[in-house]
Amino acid sequence: MAYMNGINVTRSKGGAPFSGGANTYRIENAYATALFAGDPVKVSAGYVELGVNTGTITGVFLGVSYIDGLTLRPVEQNYWTASTSASPTLKEGHAGPYALVADDPNIRMIIQANVSIPITQNGTLARISGAGAGSTVTGRSTARLDTTGTAVSAGNAMFRIVGVPYMPLAVSAGASPGGSYFNTWDVANTWVEAVWSNHAHG
Repeated sequence: MAYMNGINVTRSKGGAPFSGGANTYRIENAYATALFAGDPVKVSAGYVELGVNTGTITGVFLGVSYIDGLTLRPVEQNYWTASTSASPTLKEGHAGPYALVADDPNIRMIIQANVSIPITQNGTLARISGAGAGSTVTGRSTARLDTTGTAVSAGNAMFRIVGVPYMPLAVSAGASPGGSYFNTWDVANTWVEAVWSNHAHG
């Protein structure tokens, strides 16, 4: 299975596949930070905003819905453009923009790391980098699991690494036809499975 950039919600801790279920959270109108599908988000002063490595996390941003303030047309997309002005016109009961968030504290996630992850880091804490940036073509975040730079501690970690998904990766340069390799510990930019280390509802 191929995973996308950013955080991929895949299943529950009990093994049931992710149903696509999400809850709605208000985004403050003209919120000045971009959000992309696969970004971590938190609630602050009642509104959802980009999650950071300190404090609790509410879930994974999946998309946004609002009435455009200029055209008055409904907008539904998987990214929020920074400083967007939305109309206060009610849309599905919401006066202003709202986000869809996968907020189950028991989800398991797949995310690519920015480095090679050895098996010795299985069960350890990790941060995130690259959130709040992404592609307006695909709408996906560029967020990656990060174990470099700032020392990871319980106070500044977002994830706990719980494994690696077994899956084929792209054919490496110079490989023979069909000569793909598989995601395992120690491969470059390892894809890892993770759970939240500090969830708002956990």
